[in-house]
Amino acid sequence: MTGKGQRFIATARPSDLPPLEPTTRITRPIIGSAPGPLPFQRIVHALSRRRGLILAMMLLGGGGVAIVGLIMSPAYTATTQIVVDRASEGSSGTSQASQAIDDAAIDTHLAVLSSDAHLRRVASALLLAHEEGVAAGNQPDSWLHRVQDGLGAAWSFITQPFKRSSDSQSPDSNESALAQQLKRSVKIGQERRSRVLSVVATDSDPRRAAEIANTVAHVYIEDTAQRKRTDAEQLVVWLAKRVPEMRLEVARAEEELQAYRLLHGATVDGTPDVTGQQIAQLARQLALAKSDFAATQQRLNRFNDLRQRGAPTAALADALGSASLAEFAHSEATPATVGQEPQPEARREADRVTEQAIDQALSQVETDGRILQAQARSIEERLQSLKAAATETAASMSGLRALERQAAAVAQLYDALLSRQQQANEQVQLIQPDVRVMASAWPPERPSSIHPAFLIPPGVMVFGIMGVLLALGIDRLDHTLRSTDEAAEALGVPCLGQVPQVTLRHAKRIEDLLRQKPQSIYARSIRSLLISVLPRGSGSFASKIILVSSALPGEGKTTVARSLVLSAARLRLRVLLIDLGEPSGLPERDIVTMARAAAPGVDLVDVLSRGRPIAEAVEHLPELGVDYIPPPRLDGNLLHFLANPQVPHWLDQFRETYDFIVIDGPAAVDRLEASFLAGWADQVLLVVRWAQTGREMAQSALRLVGGAPGADADGAPRVASVLTWVDTERDAGFHFKDIRGFKSWRRS
Repeated sequence: MTGKGQRFIATARPSDLPPLEPTTRITRPIIGSAPGPLPFQRIVHALSRRRGLILAMMLLGGGGVAIVGLIMSPAYTATTQIVVDRASEGSSGTSQASQAIDDAAIDTHLAVLSSDAHLRRVASALLLAHEEGVAAGNQPDSWLHRVQDGLGAAWSFITQPFKRSSDSQSPDSNESALAQQLKRSVKIGQERRSRVLSVVATDSDPRRAAEIANTVAHVYIEDTAQRKRTDAEQLVVWLAKRVPEMRLEVARAEEELQAYRLLHGATVDGTPDVTGQQIAQLARQLALAKSDFAATQQRLNRFNDLRQRGAPTAALADALGSASLAEFAHSEATPATVGQEPQPEARREADRVTEQAIDQALSQVETDGRILQAQARSIEERLQSLKAAATETAASMSGLRALERQAAAVAQLYDALLSRQQQANEQVQLIQPDVRVMASAWPPERPSSIHPAFLIPPGVMVFGIMGVLLALGIDRLDHTLRSTDEAAEALGVPCLGQVPQVTLRHAKRIEDLLRQKPQSIYARSIRSLLISVLPRGSGSFASKIILVSSALPGEGKTTVARSLVLSAARLRLRVLLIDLGEPSGLPERDIVTMARAAAPGVDLVDVLSRGRPIAEAVEHLPELGVDYIPPPRLDGNLLHFLANPQVPHWLDQFRETYDFIVIDGPAAVDRLEASFLAGWADQVLLVVRWAQTGREMAQSALRLVGGAPGADADGAPRVASVLTWVDTERDAGFHFKDIRGFKSWRRS
């Protein structure tokens, strides 16, 4: 410090005062829009301010999960394994077909085990076993069962009025409810790709879980065996009726066969085969006869053709195939005497003989043709008669064969029924289902459900995350100012510090707090604020006027103004407090009470209106070392006082007399005429109440009392803000770390 303030502090400062330096370093920000903290820092500050909420949510989550885990009964799981035997008909055929049959059988067993009808039978068996156990006196003796039964009975008694009377009186209601419970607690599955089925039952009682799993398996096996036994018995009854009928059918078929044989003379001597041989032989003879007849006709046709063309006798003989005509033609062609000409009579005789020989040969050939034609016709007639006989024989034999096959089939069916009847009789006595129990369930020793202790960390984490989100949401909706950085960012002017909340329930006046607890957090924060606003110049700027205002009443501006005055008075500075605000709400022995006791009739308006010296309005309080001007009685009209032309004149007089002048102005938003006070002061302190004054309200007040921005003569910011009523226990960003003195003073 320099100038008059430094001279007063250096020469007249009492030795019992604490050091002037605050615990934390106060920097003088530049006038303008102060940059806000990073978003991550805002998140950290918001979470730090509401760490109690987050901790409460975490404790609520952990405690709630722990209570729910303790209330909920542990679950025990028991498993019964069932083996599905391979079906006998599935062993034949290809491997793919056998595998398909096995898969279909396993799927069928799974579907039946999980069906509602089977679960209802299981529920009926369990209820019957429970009734038998109750009748035998086998009640569960563990305290857990007794507690659960008591809770169940109490719940049933409570919910009984809300249930329908038909449900309580119906005998099937308990069975249906238990079946629905089994549908939720019993799981049926296949062990990998094997033929082993697993029945998994879950219940709060290990013995009951094992009982349920075993009952599901045994009831199914018994149902399967009973179904097979019933089918076998029905088959035995049917066979007992069918076998005598088949015996009669076999006898009737044998009688029909013998009667047919006797009636048709059909024997098994091969007669159809002899007839067939005869028919084949005649067919061959007929073919030969027809072939010879066709050859004869061909020779005749050729002969006629050659004869018309005048062929020689040798050619005709060759055409007819006559040996005698061929010899005659040879002898005729041999000359009788060489050199002799035959006589005409001899030649005519020879021609006549030749014609006779030719006609004779032709007649012989024609006769042979007619004979062959007659033979073919006779053979055809015999063949037709044999075919007719063969047809009749074949018809009789076909009927015989049909009767024989029918009799054989009836006999074979009769033999099969006799064999099946014997097997069915044996099967009824030795029935075996295609499923069997491989391993029965035993009561498990350890629960299958997770331990409640392992649910606490996830519950704490989930509720902690919910608490973080809730804290961020509340902070997002909170438009109040809670830190110097937020105040500087929202208002665009520097924030000089934070003043903790103080109540004087145990102190007579604020002077006692500043004097008796100099190291308290409140005293140290006031001293830090005082250092930021004390005059640092010399000459005409040695004194300084500070205007302390706020947006609304009750935000702590009067307490800050009077604390600054009292702290400055302890530095042996000449200080003046001009009270233009509302009542402070301080205890009775405050500055106002003392001033009225010293001069009860003094009023600032009366002094100015009568033209008397301004010094008459000042009350000296030697006990506090403070000069004080009490609030004028204006009857609510402050504007006439502020517009008085003598105000600048007596302010100059005050600058010459005092080193430090504090004006406790009215609330800016509540009293709009307070904006005239900004022109009187060298520096304006806008008091903002922590976690209560909204951003918009503070900005409106700043626009009213801010005046022209910039800095005063000694470099201090022209307009600045101060946070008051800061809760040091909730605000993690408070500048002072050692608050034990302030807490101990509050507890005293």
